[in-house]
Amino acid sequence: LKYLAARCAAQHSSCVWSVGIMKLLCGVALAFGGAWAGRLRAQSGEGEETKMLSSALLGSKYGLGAGIVHKTEYWGSISVGTPAQEFTVIFDTGSGNLIIPLDSCNSRACNKHRKYKPSSSSTAARTTGNGDEHATITFGTGQVEGDFYKDNLCLGNSCAASSFIAATAETESPFAQTAFDGIMGLAFKDLSMGDGFNIVDDLANSHSLPKNVFSVYLADDGGSEIAFGGYRTENCASDILWAPVTRPSYWQGGMDDITF
Repeated sequence: LKYLAARCAAQHSSCVWSVGIMKLLCGVALAFGGAWAGRLRAQSGEGEETKMLSSALLGSKYGLGAGIVHKTEYWGSISVGTPAQEFTVIFDTGSGNLIIPLDSCNSRACNKHRKYKPSSSSTAARTTGNGDEHATITFGTGQVEGDFYKDNLCLGNSCAASSFIAATAETESPFAQTAFDGIMGLAFKDLSMGDGFNIVDDLANSHSLPKNVFSVYLADDGGSEIAFGGYRTENCASDILWAPVTRPSYWQGGMDDITF
């Protein structure tokens, strides 16, 4: 299996993105420019402190066929607002926005999850994205409508002021069936609602992380982990080999050949 990593290095006033591939026991990792960290658990787990600020993360398992188990979703805890309101979010490298339910949302999907209460946060403020105050986002399955807010976003003790979508309506499928409250998009800026909505950029610009890197390590024994600010060398079977990102929307790298 492979360990993918991506790095954003400041050169003058611009950022150069690269993605690396490294042999691992089992895993995938990506990088940008900032610092946080958290642990992924295959089924469930307790949080523990690490040098990169860990937080408890959970993961779902879905079995397909006798004796075959596929882990298809991993999620963990973040907090939004002052004082902090805690939410579980799926970490999604295929989208670019943070989306959590708003307290005024009365759809069945919202009512099954924790909701963001801007009136309870001293740092909450309405904002706009590309000149609009509302958005409708359609996923491969399901749709979300929401208002734009800006508030304090924290992973562990590392925080940044971030703009996000507070959902006013969510389709029952699939959101009423999800175990997590929201979605934390980790893709590039062109998949976000506009300036200030990209979580990866927010983390990089906050300078709150030891390195401009986030990494994902996947394991069958419940030790899966997402780390913002670095990666654990003990999970690596070799040094990182860096290569360019071929499509700066997703963390996509080129591949010339596969050897078994």
